[in-house]
Amino acid sequence: CVPYLLSIIINSDQDDFNKDCSDGVFYDKLMDKLSNIKHSINYYLRSGTKTLRYDSRDDIKVMVMGSLLYGNIKNQPLLDAFYELYPVSSLHLNNLKTNNDNLSHMFFKIESDIMLNLNLDIDFYTIHDALCFKYEKDSKMIIDTINNKIIEMFPGCHLPKLDITINDRVIYNFDEVLNGDTDDGV
Repeated sequence: CVPYLLSIIINSDQDDFNKDCSDGVFYDKLMDKLSNIKHSINYYLRSGTKTLRYDSRDDIKVMVMGSLLYGNIKNQPLLDAFYELYPVSSLHLNNLKTNNDNLSHMFFKIESDIMLNLNLDIDFYTIHDALCFKYEKDSKMIIDTINNKIIEMFPGCHLPKLDITINDRVIYNFDEVLNGDTDDGV
């Protein structure tokens, strides 16, 4: 969600950053660009040290958050790949980082404005940028509502490719979580 939000804030069609984020291929493009790097890198996270690989989409996501967007972790291969793929957007990102003391708070606020101000006629709850609901039949209505909220906040932006993932554990515990009857939150 955060790279997509960044892409609509930057709002540049001078490179493919917005399109790649909207199409859901941003992490894949970075991973492809970095695929020739065979070694891994150690990231020092709050939860401890984690070894990340350049050929893992999930690891690329962690690297983007830690190096590109929020952290001060220097990952030159990742930064170089981003600058090479998205030269204009990288300049805008540098300006944003220079002019905003806490970029993460800006993204969290936008994300929560979208997710928490949805007017849905169904029961749901959120986990970070995920919206949990009970019935698959509500998927299209939810996607339409989220897209309308994004258009309202950012007129003229490219809409994201939103995925619906069926998670049996979420569905199984849905009523308990909604009623506050569970300890694990999911």
